[in-house]
Amino acid sequence: RASYDSFVFYFSGHGTDDAIFGSHSDPAKNMEDDLEINEIIEMFQPTRARKLAGKPKIFFWDCCRGVLEDKGILSDTITFNAPQHQDFLYGFASAPHYKAYIGTRA
Repeated sequence: RASYDSFVFYFSGHGTDDAIFGSHSDPAKNMEDDLEINEIIEMFQPTRARKLAGKPKIFFWDCCRGVLEDKGILSDTITFNAPQHQDFLYGFASAPHYKAYIGTRA
């Protein structure tokens, strides 16, 4: 019986602000093969994945999150237009629209 200390999810493909596209999706037609990011995350909440309760869950999404184009900036140290958001990794203590809490023991 396997035991793990954490869970890492990695998706590479196409998406929007709040969904990823399946292999049969056509973003222009808004097909039903899209899967909302929140639906994926909910699959790993303690009520549905009890063995992962209390363990870190890390999600990486290598896909578009909208239609805006980052035109980049000219840089003295880089020989091409560098995207303005290229050096960022975002991590949040809570899901969008939720408060973040610090656990305390009584």
